[in-house]
Amino acid sequence: MKKTTPIYDDNLEVQLTDILCKLDENPKVNINQIGSSAYKGHLLADTEDGFQKFIHLNLYLKFIEYFDNYKVRCINTYAVKTNFIPVVKRLLSQYNDAIDSLYSSNVREEWSRYFDDTLVSDKEDNLKKQAFQFFYNASAVQIFYLGKLADKMKEYIAEFDTVIPKPEPEYYFTIRSEFASQRHNILYDIHKNLKAMKYVDCTAEAFRKVFTTKEPQPIKWLKSVNSLTYFIKTLTGKFLIEKDDPSNGFIAERYIHVYKNEEFFPRTKIRHDKDPSTKVTEFIDKVIDNAIKAYYKK
Repeated sequence: MKKTTPIYDDNLEVQLTDILCKLDENPKVNINQIGSSAYKGHLLADTEDGFQKFIHLNLYLKFIEYFDNYKVRCINTYAVKTNFIPVVKRLLSQYNDAIDSLYSSNVREEWSRYFDDTLVSDKEDNLKKQAFQFFYNASAVQIFYLGKLADKMKEYIAEFDTVIPKPEPEYYFTIRSEFASQRHNILYDIHKNLKAMKYVDCTAEAFRKVFTTKEPQPIKWLKSVNSLTYFIKTLTGKFLIEKDDPSNGFIAERYIHVYKNEEFFPRTKIRHDKDPSTKVTEFIDKVIDNAIKAYYKK
């Protein structure tokens, strides 16, 4: 049965974001009744401990439980790198930004000024002081859980940095699918003409294996580096699938060695910088085009 990509439900995430990631900059201050001042709808009478308990039981634990379950579903469909980790990294950035924002808030700084030992005799001022202390402590609860969530996201990233096998670079050429049935004939034809003009020194079989196997024995290229890079550049797109990591030029460096005066000439660059002479480019173009035309019929 085909395993479908798991869908991420952001319902709990949105609720956590609403309660944790921003201050309540307009909390309710009630100077007529003790305990009725409120921060994000939570009463001073419940204290910051009640605020923390609400977040912990109703949001934080449920979110972690859901997220762990989502992780398992992603592993089962091998959607960790494409689904799970991007969500984790987005959340980590969001939580870190929120922590920085709360710490640097001028409003929160104002609330902190009410933490002094000065006795307040006026009832109204005393109620304000209690309210602002509650607001500050509630914001500290927000920062605490943002930190816990950020640490949890870091744990997920660290876990999968070691658990998920990183794909090995594909150090081999890949021939375009439409040439699959005639690839050997096309390569033999290209080899025949290259060898006749002393571009390569290898058997037809060794030449073919360079383009059709994953760990071929290197062959000798007897002309200039530019002629080789032009040859690979021209093959790419026409006959070979273009690759980026590593590029076809890099692969060619591994399996097609440039020789000068019968000595191996290590290449200093793996990219195509400059075309060889017109005579050489016309020859290479003709060799490749004629081989493809001879054996590939659309």
